[in-house]
Amino acid sequence: MMDKLKKTAVLLGGVMLILLIVVWGIKHNMKTVDMQPEPKTETEAVDEEPEEIPEAKSDYDIAAGLKMKEKDGIKSLSTDHFILTLSHGKSWDAKVNSKTSITIYNKNLYEGNRGGKLVTIFAYDAGDESYDVLPEYNIIGESGGKVYIAAYPTDMQYDSRNKKAVADYLAVFDEVSRLMEDAADCPLEFK
Repeated sequence: MMDKLKKTAVLLGGVMLILLIVVWGIKHNMKTVDMQPEPKTETEAVDEEPEEIPEAKSDYDIAAGLKMKEKDGIKSLSTDHFILTLSHGKSWDAKVNSKTSITIYNKNLYEGNRGGKLVTIFAYDAGDESYDVLPEYNIIGESGGKVYIAAYPTDMQYDSRNKKAVADYLAVFDEVSRLMEDAADCPLEFK
């Protein structure tokens, strides 16, 4: 009788644990997971957005024709594919990571080893939705057979003790946060 009670208690404990996990997942708005094994695919955990994605099998280059212009405090980054226009022109710059990604960052914070990353713009082949593993992103839009994604940092990118640096960073971050499909005030337009 005692063995039967122990087995029942263990079984009920397991069921309770599973229910707690399910409730936690619902509470934290987790995506459902397909429990069927996939044939020979490898996945890896991603805790921050990557700066590079696998190179496309074409001659596509996100930075083709890259030009930066500044006038009256407004800076534009122009490529053959899009134009990104942000105010606070002196405070931000861009770094080409690969043929499919560019990172926009706050110059003073980046150069002072304080992070400074504002957003990384990725170009994925249309139909490739592997960007869904990025922890924080917006779809900007589709152009020329590419889907453009804005991936945001998940950790603090500034020293909160420096009020001016925080204000500069947040002003531009507010603008790049509007990088999303069909947003009327999106600072990026496709060519």
